[in-house]
Amino acid sequence: MTQWLGNFQQQQFIGNAGVTISCAHMIQAKPSDALIIVNGRIESYLKYQDLANEFYRQGLSVYMYDHRGQGLSGRQLSNSHKGHVDSFDDYVDDLELFIDKVVLTHNKFFMMGHSMGGAIACQFLLTKQHVINKLVLSSPMHGIILPAPKLIIKWLTKLFIAIDSLLHREPSFVIGGHAYINVPFADNELTQCKTRYDNFRQIYQNQPQIKLGSVTNQWLQQALIATDTILKNAEQFEVATLLLQAGDESIVDNKAQDRFANSLPPSLIDKIFLQGARHEILFERDEYRQPALDAIFKFFNAPTSTPTKKHKAMT
Repeated sequence: MTQWLGNFQQQQFIGNAGVTISCAHMIQAKPSDALIIVNGRIESYLKYQDLANEFYRQGLSVYMYDHRGQGLSGRQLSNSHKGHVDSFDDYVDDLELFIDKVVLTHNKFFMMGHSMGGAIACQFLLTKQHVINKLVLSSPMHGIILPAPKLIIKWLTKLFIAIDSLLHREPSFVIGGHAYINVPFADNELTQCKTRYDNFRQIYQNQPQIKLGSVTNQWLQQALIATDTILKNAEQFEVATLLLQAGDESIVDNKAQDRFANSLPPSLIDKIFLQGARHEILFERDEYRQPALDAIFKFFNAPTSTPTKKHKAMT
């Protein structure tokens, strides 16, 4: 593994319901623009070392944090392998607190959300006062590829949540859910880059406390509510956005991404389709990763609009 560049520092703050949120930053010595990275499910900012270094080399100060229930942040369940959240609003509130408590004053502010982090970033920008000038969405979770029709999944999650409550037990895994599994590279759906995939898995081996398995029914219910709400309110979006879409996607729903993109005026959205890339575009082989990075740097360097800083209520 490479070394962190710049003045890399880690710290913690307290999020909703007293959950400890771990975060880190790399701040440029001179005045700079800032990038806030909102990572995906099961991830930790430890995984983003090489990517953060790329952005730091471009002159950006970089801020990262781990969502509640994963990475180095606190868990709310006794089984630390369960991917769980009480409400997606907690994720959004944690992001707001992170910016308020940790992020310093900079020239301009960019945000990048991957997968679940893309949904959190969108919900944040739709509902909170903010200073974000531009947004990058990498395989955003505007919808989830489900094993059955959404109405059936919603009914089942509601049923199992009710059973957990009736039996006074902590939230259970979704059907077929399980603790962390070290999936072999040949069987993974995330990336075709063996080196980056092996590095990601090695981090989990070195720091087993960040291992995470499947989601709970509560998480899935809240995720479906969040994605439905984002799409319903997408026309209210006012932040210039670059959307990176993977052609060989099997985790999130590209059609939902298209619906989001089509809800924005052309002046606000630029979508790049990467034929053959898997879900984790920025951890893919260089033939997919480098064009994505080039597009991001070009997007950040283009003229920037002033954020609206408006608070909107999603319906």
